[in-house]
Parts: sequence; structure tokens; C-alpha cells
Amino acid sequence: MEFATSMGDLYEKGGAMRAVTDAVKRRVYRMLTNELGLAQDAVKAGPAAIAEAVQKRLGPMSQECAMRLAQHLREANEVDHASVSSRSVMKLVQALNDDIGSLRVMLKPGRAGKDSEKSAVVQELEVAGAKERQ
Repeated sequence: MEFATSMGDLYEKGGAMRAVTDAVKRRVYRMLTNELGLAQDAVKAGPAAIAEAVQKRLGPMSQECAMRLAQHLREANEVDHASVSSRSVMKLVQALNDDIGSLRVMLKPGRAGKDSEKSAVVQELEVAGAKERQ
């Protein structure tokens, strides 16, 4: 905690709050496109479009998480235009990291289902191939 506070103080003195929020937003956007499979257009359209796309991808159970993520992304966008303390920015960074973690947890059951579907398809192809060879 002491390290995080010291880093926050350094960022604040250097006027680097925007750099911090930009870095965490890039990490969120990468996760959304690479792991969740959202389209770049949805991610670029802003927090509301991201929340909608997350809900479409993960279903109604993700609504609360999607809305929380959208709110945190709006707050991160506001850091550019407001004087925000380093403590507030560090809390926001932690909140966005928590959002990433929550989305990954929600995504796991979907991945397991896809993997098992792939396994079934591969098994069917192998059986069909064996029958053809006979």
C-alpha cells in the first residue's frame, strides 16, 4: 500500500494522471477485444457501447459488471478534463483492474463450453475419418 501511495504521489507531482488512466484503459480495451472478442468499433464507440456489447457477449448476468465498467471508463475519460487526486486515480485504476478480473471470471464458463464443443466436433471428424478409411 505504501508503494502504491508513493507511486501516486510521484504521478501527481509529475502531472501524469492522464498517462496512468490511458495505460489502464488500453489494458481494458485489449482485454475486451482479445479475450472477450468485442469488435474494435464497439470499443472505440465509448463506454455505453462497450457495456451493451459486453452484455450481448456474456448475457444478462453481466449487466451489473458491464454498467460498472462503463461508469469506470467514463470516470477515466474525465481525468483528462478535471483536477483529480492521485488517490482517486489509483482507486479508479484498481476498480478497472477489478472489472477486468470480473469479466474474465464470467468468460471462463463460455470458454469451457467452446472448448468442449470443439472437442466434440474434432471427435466427430475423427470418427467420420475412421469410417471413411474402412
